[in-house]
Amino acid sequence: MKEVARLSVVSHRWKYIWENFPRLHFEDSRAMERILESPKVISDERSNFVTWVSRVVDQHFGVAAIDELRIKFCLTRTYQSHVDKWAVFASEKQVKTLDLNFTSKFNLVNMESAHCTFPLKVASIKSSLISLCLRSVDVTDEFIGCLVCSCIFLEKLCVGNSKYLTNLRVSSSLQRLKHLEVTHCSHLKIIDISTPNLVSFTYYGRAIELHIRHASWLSKVAIGSREYNASISYAFDSLLQYSSQLEYLSLMINLKCESNIQIINPPALTNLKHIELYFIACCNKSLLGWTSLIVAAPVLQKLTLKLYGFDIKHARPIAKHNACRCPLKCLKTLEIVGFMGRPIDLEFAAFVLENAIALEEVIVDFPPMFRPKPYHKGARECLVELKTKLPPGRYVHERELPQLFHQPKQEPEPNVNITPTPLAAFTGLGDSHLGF
Repeated sequence: MKEVARLSVVSHRWKYIWENFPRLHFEDSRAMERILESPKVISDERSNFVTWVSRVVDQHFGVAAIDELRIKFCLTRTYQSHVDKWAVFASEKQVKTLDLNFTSKFNLVNMESAHCTFPLKVASIKSSLISLCLRSVDVTDEFIGCLVCSCIFLEKLCVGNSKYLTNLRVSSSLQRLKHLEVTHCSHLKIIDISTPNLVSFTYYGRAIELHIRHASWLSKVAIGSREYNASISYAFDSLLQYSSQLEYLSLMINLKCESNIQIINPPALTNLKHIELYFIACCNKSLLGWTSLIVAAPVLQKLTLKLYGFDIKHARPIAKHNACRCPLKCLKTLEIVGFMGRPIDLEFAAFVLENAIALEEVIVDFPPMFRPKPYHKGARECLVELKTKLPPGRYVHERELPQLFHQPKQEPEPNVNITPTPLAAFTGLGDSHLGF
């Protein structure tokens, strides 16, 4: 949007073109960089951003309706009056897609807990709204009730970081709702969904009472929590009746919760094509208790393993074990995000290499380069050995995870010696025992 504004300055002919655009996207990543580098400028940057958005909204007099309004910046209740005005603008312009994201992925710029509140003016856009995403915008149970009754054409609903929401009930009156996402609503107790065309469901947060009814088209589910005391078992109980129709399943699992160490008797995932497992754990934990979930998906084609929060300085010795023979006949891609070359991820990789008889590629993402270099070097040495275990024609693709906005000051490198763990240390993974 700022690029268009610059054009209007350069050319008189283009002066008012941006004022007639049917899609308005507001985001300022450079301002976010400046805030991260110097937090004291946050108030000025917020004021500048709000002034910019409000000026465009005030001057957008051309088209009778707009398709999209997206606003992304770290805003708080101080700017509630502006948010109210933007909501009125969306209502008057019969917006189809409304996306307000006032969060920041950095705690540094999101210290205030006072979120903006979305006004109950959405009822007047009931004939147009197709997609509504509100992140770090507080909504109430009353708001959701109004939404369900009014926005009959709604296909996508996202609610995130709302501290007032306690009960989210979506009835069959939202016949067209296909995508529902609810994340990190700290006081939420119940989600009760009864909508026949639901295709994807995402929930991240503490264990709640979860009911999904009549979702005959449900094929994509993402669920879990970062919290150390959050068990994932409730999710399987709630989703059991849909296990055979799922094509994509993503689980966020904190292994500090003892009940998350393993999954016993997983449901039959007979149609699942892609599993994504996001583990929060220390290096002394093991992921092998979750291999039974992979085995329960006979047509699985892609397995993504995401690793976060490891104590890489205190890894346990590698565990000797006899890898079970459970051929993963359809698995073609193994993706490891956050690979550190420690026992916790090597054991898991070893299991896959032993059993994935049709594996074509391994994709490895290393953590950002500001990790201590000795550990990064050790992980790369482990990857070199991993490559030697693959037969000809199989590939390992290496990628670096993206940096944050700025590079932190480099600290002196620790005096450590990282010795890569030989993959052959796993019983059943000698050169002549790979299951290809």
